[in-house]
Amino acid sequence: MRNPDFFLPEPYTAIHNGDCRELAKTAVAAGAADLVFADPPFNQGENYSAWMDRMKWNDYLQFTRDWLSAGEQLLSPTGSFWVNCPDQVAARVV
Repeated sequence: MRNPDFFLPEPYTAIHNGDCRELAKTAVAAGAADLVFADPPFNQGENYSAWMDRMKWNDYLQFTRDWLSAGEQLLSPTGSFWVNCPDQVAARVV
């Protein structure tokens, strides 16, 4: 498993910062997370250092489904998934 970017032993807290599609494979065991928080690119044309935030709409929807699925796999049975995304994306994905 990958080491977290931030860790506290008591109460147990581990924060992994990165692309959850990759972190789901290397950082956290499936079903082990009590909380997954996602703040993905909004596909509104922002120019980030490593990511140009402008995808074709269908590609962006697939990207969104991919990271949602990756995050969902990490959740414990009583876990919560907090997502920060634009209303139009949430409406289309749901």
